[in-house]
Amino acid sequence: MRRSGSEDGFTTIEVLVALVILTAGLLPLMQTQLDIQRLTARLQQADRESAALTQSLRYLRDVNPGETPRGTWVFDGGRLSWSSELVGADTAFAYERGTVAHALSYHDVALSIRLDNGTLISETVNKVGWQRLDAE
Repeated sequence: MRRSGSEDGFTTIEVLVALVILTAGLLPLMQTQLDIQRLTARLQQADRESAALTQSLRYLRDVNPGETPRGTWVFDGGRLSWSSELVGADTAFAYERGTVAHALSYHDVALSIRLDNGTLISETVNKVGWQRLDAE
């Protein structure tokens, strides 16, 4: 066989060098893809937690700590538990509404939200509560 000065095709060394260069270029892209997947998972978790907290606070808006000082509410994705304490005796006062006497008071409400995935969110909020003082 006759060989000319130029060769057709690539040598094994050229192919290996090209693969090393290609791999070195692709590794940062693969790491970026993994970072994006982790960040997406963290954002989805934060979104679930935010939605649970919003849903719980909307529910708690209707809770009267003067009549229901503690309780539990199960919702889609988790469970809200609360317990309340009167902030101080000087924060409560009585008033009459028509012929019915009420006590208005200021409460610290401790919230505990446990999501189905095991995440626990705890918060304390202040809320005004009222209670009937006389029997119907």
